[in-house]
Amino acid sequence: MAGPIPRIRGLPALAAAVFALASCVGISADVEILADGSGTAAVSYRVSRLVEAMGRTGGEEHWLPLPTIHSDFEKLAAEIEGLSLASFSTKSDDTDLSVEAVLRFSDLGALSRFLDSSGRAASIAENGDKRELKLRVSEGGGPLDPDLKRLVDTVFRGYSVSLRFKFPSVPSVRGGSVDQAARTARYEAPVAEILSSEKAIDWIATW
Repeated sequence: MAGPIPRIRGLPALAAAVFALASCVGISADVEILADGSGTAAVSYRVSRLVEAMGRTGGEEHWLPLPTIHSDFEKLAAEIEGLSLASFSTKSDDTDLSVEAVLRFSDLGALSRFLDSSGRAASIAENGDKRELKLRVSEGGGPLDPDLKRLVDTVFRGYSVSLRFKFPSVPSVRGGSVDQAARTARYEAPVAEILSSEKAIDWIATW
């Protein structure tokens, strides 16, 4: 749970800078890729009510990187060839808006397009019998202004990005970890750490 925003002069400008970073949620993705390239993606994410309110103040209706209502998820699935929505649910309380969705993809192209739709560049390349998934987690951008850094640490405290991919063969990764027995690759980091990164962060898995 995020605490109160510290009193910072120029807060509207700082908030705008935070939204420009486009990583405003704590997100978990559990993806299974089958041998033929099809599979499922179970996605869940939490949006702080504090961050949501700041977004409304900024006047943006669709500023989040992923849909938060059923109809928007259906629209996303309809726009991406090979993607379908299997289930969707949402709940909210005084602290967070929580969304859970399961999507099916028919091939690696559909998976790549779905990942790319979240606002983070994604690509899947094939080289012979090898495939490489590259996901840009953060664009970086140098050290944050001290006031903005305090704002980011406060607003996104307790939120993280967690990616878990299961492959048809044992993967190798750059960044994150591998469970060889389960044929899975994982990446996890606090949202505040990602937003504060001075360098671009790419997560790459090869199988």
